[in-house]
Amino acid sequence: MSLKHVGRVKKNQKKVVVAYRTVPGDPHSCVVVTTENLMADEHDALMKAVESDAGQSAYEFAEAMSRTSLPDGRNMLAGFHTTGKMLKMSTADVEMIPDRNTSVSLDELNRQIAEQKGVSIEDLALTSNTNKKEPEAASLNQQKLFQAMNL
Repeated sequence: MSLKHVGRVKKNQKKVVVAYRTVPGDPHSCVVVTTENLMADEHDALMKAVESDAGQSAYEFAEAMSRTSLPDGRNMLAGFHTTGKMLKMSTADVEMIPDRNTSVSLDELNRQIAEQKGVSIEDLALTSNTNKKEPEAASLNQQKLFQAMNL
């Protein structure tokens, strides 16, 4: 089974879920959730969200996270951010692992996606103007998250 948004840190092989493949104003950085720092129920909720239709169809996984609750009722995106479980990393330090036999560096994946879309890597980052279908509340939450993370 192939899964989008699943990766690992190249230097230590620690598993991550990539919430944002790029960030506004810093196209060579991404935002990840480190799975090893999660409590079991948070990990299970995260992986259920990744495996869901909404998670797999999301352009950026953070879109699905913003519509998902953790077992304790907190919003997943906000909850992981406020507890420090989301980290900004260089895209060159992360490799995506959609299945057991495939890996691709996130910076290379972003380059390929940008090339296919005919845009720059900078244009891949979600902004409040990127996705007009995005609910306004989710867009505001995303803006607050980027501001809080100094992105």
